[in-house]
Amino acid sequence: PAITLYQDLAVVASASRSQTFPADTTGIVVGANAQGAGDTNIQEFTYGYLEDMRVYSRALSATELACIRNSDGRDYIYDGLLFRLAMDEHPEGSVASGAGSIKDSGPLGMHGTPNGACVYGPSRFGLKRTPSVL
Repeated sequence: PAITLYQDLAVVASASRSQTFPADTTGIVVGANAQGAGDTNIQEFTYGYLEDMRVYSRALSATELACIRNSDGRDYIYDGLLFRLAMDEHPEGSVASGAGSIKDSGPLGMHGTPNGACVYGPSRFGLKRTPSVL
């Protein structure tokens, strides 16, 4: 199956994958690069906001993608939805911290845990990791 990554309706990466992901109890890392087993040695953090992150079990149509983008996440595209982090559950300036503090509104309830100083941005944006050293 194909995996396609979109940003603001534009394809930014695509790949084919013929194998399944192994069972993993350590989770996944989003917005950074995990260099070690068990998601250790996390580095190369994304600078900017992450918002409304979703994983579907199927490919979405161009119409569905536009609906998601243009409705600021207030759409009803649930068919095949596995995981969704809207990253808007706290007001701007709040710090996300603690296990499971970033809520998954998808059917599996796989809440996220921030790494480092993650601050909620303006209502249009989600979480932004604030680097400790600039």
